Amino acid sequence: MDLRNIATHELGHAAGLGDIYNPAYSYVTMYGYSHTGDTEKTTLAAPDIKGLQKIYGK
Repeated sequence: MDLRNIATHELGHAAGLGDIYNPAYSYVTMYGYSHTGDTEKTTLAAPDIKGLQKIYGK
């Protein structure tokens, strides 16, 4: 597992974001599943950012 992916995901939880389980959003950091070799989720995707904006405002 990629530590950066997991750390970014867990920091999202610390910021108040929940897991996403819709397979259409499998590319976002807060998607609830990961796999070995998954390295593309080290930054926030647009849906992740929108979630933070909803919590904290723009």
